Amino acid sequence: MRKQSWLRWGIALGLILVPALAAGDTVEKNNGATLSGRIVADRPNAVVLEVESQGIIFRQTIPKSQIKSIQRDKPVVGPAFCLLPVRGTVGSDVTAEGIQAGFTEARAEHADYVILVIDTVGGGGPELAKVLDVMGNNRDLRPIAFVKRAFSAGAAVALACPRLYMATDGIIAASPRSSELSDSALADLLRSACRLGGHSDLWAGALSNSQIELTAGVRNGKKELMLAALATSGSIIKQKGQPLSVGAAEAEATGLSLAAADDTDSLGKALGVGPWHSAGDRAWTAVLAASARRGQHESASRDSRQQAAIDKLQQELDKCNATIHESDEAIGKLKDQWQAESAAIDADYQRTLQVAAGNSEFTLIQARADKQRQAKQKALANRYQPQFARLQQTRELAARHAADLAEKQRQLADSATDER
Repeated sequence: MRKQSWLRWGIALGLILVPALAAGDTVEKNNGATLSGRIVADRPNAVVLEVESQGIIFRQTIPKSQIKSIQRDKPVVGPAFCLLPVRGTVGSDVTAEGIQAGFTEARAEHADYVILVIDTVGGGGPELAKVLDVMGNNRDLRPIAFVKRAFSAGAAVALACPRLYMATDGIIAASPRSSELSDSALADLLRSACRLGGHSDLWAGALSNSQIELTAGVRNGKKELMLAALATSGSIIKQKGQPLSVGAAEAEATGLSLAAADDTDSLGKALGVGPWHSAGDRAWTAVLAASARRGQHESASRDSRQQAAIDKLQQELDKCNATIHESDEAIGKLKDQWQAESAAIDADYQRTLQVAAGNSEFTLIQARADKQRQAKQKALANRYQPQFARLQQTRELAARHAADLAEKQRQLADSATDER
């Protein structure tokens, strides 16, 4: 459910960030047919037309060899851009496979720029290094970071972009929760990101070391992030002992952010490219699709691990039940043996009394027989009772363990149901 909700969020953000495309575009085909809708992609060999019919929106790809003319409600001018969502947790929601899929589609759409829409509270692990490799391998697409939230690992993705812009309420900060990476490992990856994006290594230190104190200063007329100890003036950006947290104004004061923006129109103006247009949302969708596949794979793997754990518990439970059954059978046999031997002792006692009947010393003989009978029964009990105790203890331990295993099975089954 969590994965589906953020996928819906991602689509919604894409629609908010990108100004609405023309809704009155017309495509006239060679056979005289005319189609009206919204052109969402104009490729070298085809256009993609989005059409609404009876409340249902669908898309149609029309080869340019079949097109006689195209009339747009608004002309497409300037360079093209594609949006890529970087949202969720780096390592699960944000993956190298997904980012690469987005870059691949952006290249296929002949995008001049790729805008990474960043809203993540961190994460990391081995996946962050792979994401940074993807960023380095696609620098020709001139990736631009548009930051809503970029914590720790998310900040590394933002810093890997040569151009960085902040939303007016955007934030770059150390992670509010523990990172999946050690401080030294995160620092190394942050430094790699800074080198990729051409940003000061001080950002890597500030995000991974709370003891650094930084100032927004000016050197040779250029805004710059500086160690507070070396700065002669400027405003404190990060105090010693405090985690880094900078907003749009601070990021711009240090020269990290080129400007604040809230949509692609203002972003294009800040970038200085003038009018530009979306190359379509295939890149955005490719990232979401890769993340969905990852989620499905992880869900299947998790289900498989849970089922394996349940099966293992069942094997142990079967052993416990077998022990209980064997103990019950052994106790039953032991009881039968005890009763049989006890009955034999009683039978000998009765025969002794029958033989002594009428004897003048009957009372003495009976007293002696009673004593012998009691001694034999006591010896019999001393022989059988320890065996009974051992079997009962084995059964009780197996029964308690079986109850624990059954409860663990129930908890695993309940957690699997909740995650679905």
